[in-house]
Amino acid sequence: MDAGELLNLLGNENRRRILNLISQKPCYVTEISEHLEVSPKAVIGHLRMLEESGLIVKKPSEIQNDNQRRKYFHIAQNMRLEVTVSPYKFGMKRAYPARHSLDISSCQYISLTMPLLISESHPLENISTSSDHAQKISSNITLAASQLRELREIEKELSIAQRWVHGKIITLLDNLSSSLGGANNTDASILLALSKKDTMHEDDISRTFNISPLILFERLEILEKVGLINKTRESTWRLN
Repeated sequence: MDAGELLNLLGNENRRRILNLISQKPCYVTEISEHLEVSPKAVIGHLRMLEESGLIVKKPSEIQNDNQRRKYFHIAQNMRLEVTVSPYKFGMKRAYPARHSLDISSCQYISLTMPLLISESHPLENISTSSDHAQKISSNITLAASQLRELREIEKELSIAQRWVHGKIITLLDNLSSSLGGANNTDASILLALSKKDTMHEDDISRTFNISPLILFERLEILEKVGLINKTRESTWRLN
């Protein structure tokens, strides 16, 4: 799903409350209405929008002999959305689903000790009447709980690391802008981008910063006049 569409969808507080509720357990319309103290008609409207977006699905009750045949709503997708707002950038990373096959421990620049999950070694089995089998299930559940705690801790550490990196980027760009005499924030970012490459075409710079060609041309002209950059014959720019 497009990041902008997801933000619009989640902009409504009641839709966020519905997702929070059914992430804890599947619910039917009346149940959601009572928990949120919102009319069933309004709940149905929100559920329809969430269902059409693919975020939730409707399934029959799994309870045997459910004479009411109620439909329960479940979360359908594992998804993450990242939004960055700073003096130097506004951007959204497209919503992307969780990838069970991704092995982060093999990434070149990340070093994490990852637990071998139950599902990756030997999946949990249904409990039977066998005492040995029940003991094995109990052991697996204990191990799964321990692994969940480990993963939650890693998740928290990665979140802290992201905030740290974001802060360092802002400090770096602030310092660069200050050293340029309080130059426009975009100017500092353009100079930073040009420092990484011999030359950059105007179109590439425009896409990098998501700014209109007209505004970009204005900033490039100013930087050229003060002698920081110059334009080549191929309509590319480089640092002096």
